Amino acid sequence: MKTTNKAENKDIEAHSRARHKIKVKVKRRFVVACIAVVLVFSGFSSTLQLQSSINIEDGLGTKATAVGYVASMVFCLFVTPVLLRMVGIKRALIASEVAYLIYVIANLYPNTYLLMATGVIVGFAESLFWVPISAIFNHFGKIYARHSSKSEENCVQEFSGIIFGLIQFNMVFGNFFVFAILRFMNPSEPTATHTTASFNSSNSNLTMYFGNALEPDLMYCGANDCQDPNVTQANIERYVPASRTPIYVLLGSFVVIMITGILIHVFLLPEMPLDYKKNKETVYCDNDPDNIVTEKSSLANTVDENKSNGTVACANDEKSKLTETLRVLTTTVKDTFAQASKLDQILIFPMSLYYGHVNGFVFSDLTRAYTSCVMGVSQVMKLKL
Repeated sequence: MKTTNKAENKDIEAHSRARHKIKVKVKRRFVVACIAVVLVFSGFSSTLQLQSSINIEDGLGTKATAVGYVASMVFCLFVTPVLLRMVGIKRALIASEVAYLIYVIANLYPNTYLLMATGVIVGFAESLFWVPISAIFNHFGKIYARHSSKSEENCVQEFSGIIFGLIQFNMVFGNFFVFAILRFMNPSEPTATHTTASFNSSNSNLTMYFGNALEPDLMYCGANDCQDPNVTQANIERYVPASRTPIYVLLGSFVVIMITGILIHVFLLPEMPLDYKKNKETVYCDNDPDNIVTEKSSLANTVDENKSNGTVACANDEKSKLTETLRVLTTTVKDTFAQASKLDQILIFPMSLYYGHVNGFVFSDLTRAYTSCVMGVSQVMKLKL
C-alpha cells in the first residue's frame, strides 16, 4: 500500500514538474514576442511624435500623420477583416511591422510625395497591428491556462496586462533614446535659462532668453503658433537640428531595432488561429497538425473532406474565394453601420471625438508649438518622459 502511495506521489510530482516547465516555456515565448512588439512599436511611435517638428516645413509631418489615420479608418472598414482571414494572424502582424519600418525609412529623406505615400502605408499598418496584438495574449493565455490552476479568463487578463504594460514601457525606452541622441549629438541647440512673461487685457508678450541672446520670435510659440512659413524658416533650428546627422543616426538606429523585432516574430512567433463565433473547427493542410492555416466557420474557405484517408484538402476554387471575400466585406460594412447606429455607440461617440482631439493636440501642437518652438526638438521626448 505504501509502495503504491509513493508511486502515485512520484507521478503527481512528475506531472507537476512537467506542467511547470510548460508554463515557463509558454511565458518565456510570450515575453519574447512582447519584446519584439516593443522593439518595433518604439521606433514607430517615437518617429510619429517627432513628425510635427522634424518635418515642420509646410506642415508636412502633420499632414502625413493625418493622411495615415484617415487611411487607417478606410483600411479597418474594407481591408482588415478580409486580409486577416486570407493571410492569418502572424503574417498580418509581420506585414504591419514592415509597413511601420517603411514609414521610418521614408523619414530619412522626406519629401511631400514620399511622406504622403508612406502615410497611407502606415495607415494600413495601424489597421492591422492591433488585432494580432490581441490574438497574441489570447493565444498564449489560453495555452498557459491549460497547465495552470488559474481560470482561462484570469490567464488571458494577466497576459493582456503584460503585453500592454510593455507597450507603454516603450514610451519610456523610445523617448529616452531619442532625447539622448538629439541632445548630445546637437549641442548647439538653444536651451532655456530664464523666462519672463507679461500679459495684459489687450495683448500678451512672451520673452525668453537663450543664454545672453534675446529671442523675440518666441511670441509665435504656444497658443500664438501661426505656422507662418517665414517665421518657421527663421527659427528652423529649433525644430530640425542644423546638421541632419543626428536624425540619420536616430532613424538608422530605429531601423536596426525594428528589423530585429520583425525577425524575432518571423522565426519565433507561432501561427495563431482566428477565433470566430460560429462553427469553429480547426482546419489543417498538408497533413501537418502544427500548420494551422485557417478555421472552418461561416467566414472560412470551402474545404473538401477526404474520408478515405482522413485528411482535409484546402479548396482552391477562385470563384468561391471571391464570393466569400465579397460576402465578408459586405457583412463587415453592414455590421459596422449597424453598430454605429446603436444608442450605446452614439452615446460614447463624444468620448471618441474628445480622445481624437487630445491625440491631435499631443502629437502635433504640444510637441511643436509648446516644446520644440520654446526649448528645441530634443526636449520633446524629455517632456514625454
